[in-house]
Amino acid sequence: MLLKRALIYKSNIVRAIIINKNSINIKTTPLKLVVTLIYAIFLVACSTDNASWIEDNHEYIDNKKITEITMPGTHIANAYNVDKDNPKCTGEILPQSYSSNALIEQELSSILVNSMPHSDDTFNLFIEELNTQDVNIAKQLKTGVRYLDIRICQQDGEFYTANLYLTDKFDTIAEQITQFLATHPQEIIIVDFDNNLRNESGYMDGKTIALFHAYLDKTFGNLIASKDKISNTIGELKQQHYQIILLSSNSELNAYPDIWNKEQITITVDAQSATIKKLSVMEALLSNNTLGIPNKLNIVPIYSDIDIGELTTDINNNTESNNSPDNTINNYTDDETDQSIILNYLGQNIGNHPSIIVTDKDFLPTIEYLIIQQEINATFIESTPTNNNPDQIATESAH
Repeated sequence: MLLKRALIYKSNIVRAIIINKNSINIKTTPLKLVVTLIYAIFLVACSTDNASWIEDNHEYIDNKKITEITMPGTHIANAYNVDKDNPKCTGEILPQSYSSNALIEQELSSILVNSMPHSDDTFNLFIEELNTQDVNIAKQLKTGVRYLDIRICQQDGEFYTANLYLTDKFDTIAEQITQFLATHPQEIIIVDFDNNLRNESGYMDGKTIALFHAYLDKTFGNLIASKDKISNTIGELKQQHYQIILLSSNSELNAYPDIWNKEQITITVDAQSATIKKLSVMEALLSNNTLGIPNKLNIVPIYSDIDIGELTTDINNNTESNNSPDNTINNYTDDETDQSIILNYLGQNIGNHPSIIVTDKDFLPTIEYLIIQQEINATFIESTPTNNNPDQIATESAH
């Protein structure tokens, strides 16, 4: 799967992603070399233990505020084991609190009723798309993620996480977070609930919000940094043993002093699917003057929300010939070429614009590698052909 995602295949020529401290440069180069280079990058990114990257690089980081560093984040971090056999989150399928994925499932179901071929495959692909991550929270934290987008659904008297379908109980995820922080006391994590807080009646009411806050207070206790700590440096937060920042745009939840008001302290926009729109979003968030505003978390979404058109188109084109290994690569041509463009732009701009880069399983290994290496001013040096001439090798190094 990693190799398939790493290949950018077009007219027997592919593009290599070469990472250094200032940019990701795309060079035209033969297939064999690209496979070697990109696969090596992904292996390094996935195998490297980044569990203590904040602590390990304290000399670069401790004098900065949390708003002044770049960190990797995961979109719907709890969505790594979505199963169609699990119960749905009732609050996501009620008219007064529909989630976007519930609406997509409704539309998809109406299409499948009309005798569309491969309907089972289509729905299975939809479930796969709901799984925005490949691994659980503990593994995400170990590989370097420091921002978690978590969606909560209270059901049957329990706080679950959800992405249309119920996923792990929040108890399970909270335990993974606290265990990680207990063994990595110099790391800091941001948990963002946004307004994704539902129960069996729709969005959580004040009483349920109060229960949830009491649960957070009991579970994380003195690890939670209150909202007045936003001006503290990371070093100061660590000295006071604060390791968790909780965000929410729910006005009742963020009224508590230990829940940071997301609407006040973040700069962000909705995620986009089209590459050109993604680039526009990144340009707006990474290159404009709003980044000069102090004490703002700049949240950059580079994931794609589920596109029902792509779901139905992909399955309609799913013939036996398209399932061959060669055609499997060809089916990913456009997606992977778009990813290279996005990563190239990100690599050129991320160094000077502290941000939380929120992504899904497709981008995560490369984003983790890029961000953490840039944050410690590291250099990734490789040799690649230039001027479209495989015989001419130029060594690129960061200065």
